Amino acid sequence: MLDKGRFFEKLYFHELDRKQAIESNFSLPTGVIAGLFGLVGFFFTHFRFGGGEYAVGSVIELIFVMSAAVSFLLLILASWWCAKAIMGLPYEHLPGAETMSGYWSELLEWHREIGTDDPKQAANADFEIFLQSSIAKCSQINWKANLIRSEELFNTKRATVWALFSLAITAGSYYVHYLISPPTG
Repeated sequence: MLDKGRFFEKLYFHELDRKQAIESNFSLPTGVIAGLFGLVGFFFTHFRFGGGEYAVGSVIELIFVMSAAVSFLLLILASWWCAKAIMGLPYEHLPGAETMSGYWSELLEWHREIGTDDPKQAANADFEIFLQSSIAKCSQINWKANLIRSEELFNTKRATVWALFSLAITAGSYYVHYLISPPTG
């Protein structure tokens, strides 16, 4: 038979574990994004614009500028999604032990005041209902926050991978330009 209380409790702690797992996945994309921004900056500061007098020089320069701009825009998008995922939605937690203990005491006192046959059993039953509904509510809110943060992390990784491909084109055009028109002096 299904024990609803234990089931909701498992869901609650599962979502908190997922939160930790999602948060541990932010360091790699953040580091890669920072490194790729540095690489774009390096290429831009070292590319000799207008330095080539060869026939396809302007085409290589155009490919370089366009792929670097696409890389930069994709990295901006990746940074945006990463920041949204990190700052994310708030998580819901159960009230503290003292708050819940005080609520149980209030329930017990209330059942004594209204003359319930077994105030302790009635307070326990009411508290169990309160606890199950609180855990279910927290689980639902945390599930939604985890879902959104997972999607934002996925968008971060996807934009970063596309930026990496675009940056490969940037690097290729940079090195072709460098080989055809090496620096003088």
